[in-house]
Amino acid sequence: MTQTSWTTWAVPAEYVQTYLFVMFMSMYILPKYIFGLSFTTLGWLINLLWFDFVFYIWYKMKITIEKIKRKDDDESNRME
Repeated sequence: MTQTSWTTWAVPAEYVQTYLFVMFMSMYILPKYIFGLSFTTLGWLINLLWFDFVFYIWYKMKITIEKIKRKDDDESNRME
């Protein structure tokens, strides 16, 4: 179960594979092979925290959108 705070949240089991792929791409492939950069130790830490925060925001928005869609798909609130 995820928490409401970024500092205490855990990646849900169904998104672990996506999380690892995004982290690998954003921490290794994009900087090294696309931009020709390599991070210092501090750079790794800052970017890890930054990309984790971005993934957390993406996940929260996805959950919010799914809740709205479920509410809109509810047949019981139709006006007849």
